[in-house]
Amino acid sequence: MTPRVCVDWKNSVCRVIITTAKSDNGRWDFGGSTYFWDRCASCPTYFVEDTAKGFDSEKKAIVAGLDWAKKNCQQVLDDIVFRGGIPDDDEEEDKSPARGVSVLPKLNEAMVRINQFKSLYNPQQLELFT
Repeated sequence: MTPRVCVDWKNSVCRVIITTAKSDNGRWDFGGSTYFWDRCASCPTYFVEDTAKGFDSEKKAIVAGLDWAKKNCQQVLDDIVFRGGIPDDDEEEDKSPARGVSVLPKLNEAMVRINQFKSLYNPQQLELFT
């Protein structure tokens, strides 16, 4: 079970990495790392022992990983909008209050790219040439 990097995209303030791995029983799982502005999250790719868990195709695992990344990005977007672009109280004093607002275009770009990857890896899409 060696993870394969399926998505590796970044811009100046964001990075999305989605990996997949197939267990011996044929079930797939995803793992990933996301970096959105001032937050990062990671989730490891696990060995799937139970045939009722995991995903039956790599595309489904990738889309689930992209959903996870999209949720993480949306949380950062919501926090910036909720705070009005002002950094958290525990952050350094010298940071500009508009810093959060200035990264909104890059975060929105990340959301667009995640949706593009989701349509690319859509498990319902018919593949004529594989």
